[in-house]
Amino acid sequence: MNDFETASTKSEPMTLLQRATGVFYQPRDVMNAVAGNPTWVAPLLLVLGLGVLTALLIPEEVMEQSTRKMLSKMPGGAAAAAELDSQDFSPTSVTNLLSIVFTTIITGLLIALWGLLLFRGILGGEGRFKQYFSMVLITGVIASVGGLVSIPLQIQSGDLFAFLSVGTLLPFLGEGFFRTWMSAISLFTIWQCIVLGIGATCIDEDLGRVGATLAFLFPFVAIAMIGSAVWQVFS
Repeated sequence: MNDFETASTKSEPMTLLQRATGVFYQPRDVMNAVAGNPTWVAPLLLVLGLGVLTALLIPEEVMEQSTRKMLSKMPGGAAAAAELDSQDFSPTSVTNLLSIVFTTIITGLLIALWGLLLFRGILGGEGRFKQYFSMVLITGVIASVGGLVSIPLQIQSGDLFAFLSVGTLLPFLGEGFFRTWMSAISLFTIWQCIVLGIGATCIDEDLGRVGATLAFLFPFVAIAMIGSAVWQVFS
C-alpha cells in the first residue's frame, strides 16, 4: 500500500469549516483529510474572502501613506509618488481586488509546485499536485488570520507592512539588514510552514517533519532576505 492510500484510510470526512478551524488545533487530522480528499475551489474562495475582508478593514490613508513611503525609497519614486493623488486606494477598487486574486492564486500555485518538485520529483514521493495545492490553500487560512491580527498594528503605526514577525520577538536588534530581514519573516508564515510540513508527512510518511517544514520555509526566508537586501540598498 502506498503512502497516499495510507493517508486515505486515516482520513475522515471534514467540512470546509472543520478544516479551516481544525488547521489551528488539529493540523494532522486536517492534513490527513486533505491528503485523502483534496479540494481546492472552496478553500480558495475562503482565502480570497478573508483577503478581501482584511483589505476592507485597513483604512485607505494607511495604504496611501505606505505606498508613498515605499515609492520614495526607489529610484524615480518621487515622480511616481506625485501621481498617487489620481489613484484609487479603495479596497473595493478593481485594481485592489484583482491584486488580491492574482497574488493568492499565484502564490498558492508556486508553493504547491515547489512541494511537488521537491517531494515527488526529487525525493520520489507519491504526492499529487492537487494534494499540495489543497494543503497550501487550507493553510492559507493561517496566513489570512495573521493578516487580520496585524491590522491594529498597521493602523497604529500607519504602516501597511507592519505585522507580527520574528523581529517582533527581537526588539533589542539594532537598525540594519538583520533586523529588516527578521522583520520580514511573519510568525504566521512560520506557523503555516509547520502545518505544511505536517501535510507533506501525511502524504509521504517517511519524510521527516522538521525537514519538510524547513523545505517550505526556505523560499519565504530566501525571498525575505533578498527583499531586505534590496530595501537596505535604496533606503
